[in-house]
Amino acid sequence: MWHKLRDKAQYLDYWLLIPYVILCAIGALMVYSASSDLMSIHGAKPDAYFTKQLIYIGLGFVLLLFSFFLKLNLLRKPKFLIGVTAVILLALFYLLVLSRIRPDAAINGATAWINLGPFSIQPAEFAKLLIVLYLANMLSKRE
Repeated sequence: MWHKLRDKAQYLDYWLLIPYVILCAIGALMVYSASSDLMSIHGAKPDAYFTKQLIYIGLGFVLLLFSFFLKLNLLRKPKFLIGVTAVILLALFYLLVLSRIRPDAAINGATAWINLGPFSIQPAEFAKLLIVLYLANMLSKRE
């Protein structure tokens, strides 16, 4: 794997990677500075949210590496786009139904989250990514 990573590193866009790393570091620092006092007041560890943020940043880097090795032809296949669209539409429909059946399932007053135990996801964010993929696919066909 390291051999492939070294070979693909020449194609890496450092003008995108460096701001990403800087924003991750600033975001983790802001989470710590905003939550440490509150956590101390409530008797919890002051770095609990900071640690959770670092875990999410680590997962983000793993996904970044995964997407770096992903073949772009997969993202252009109609079956892939239709499958992802179906999953996202089902998740959005689930939220629509859930918000009417269980209004108490709201997180901080928002019913746009699906609770998956230790973390929650917001399908609208995946829908935004799908729109970018779909438009990129459509515009690449116009050439």
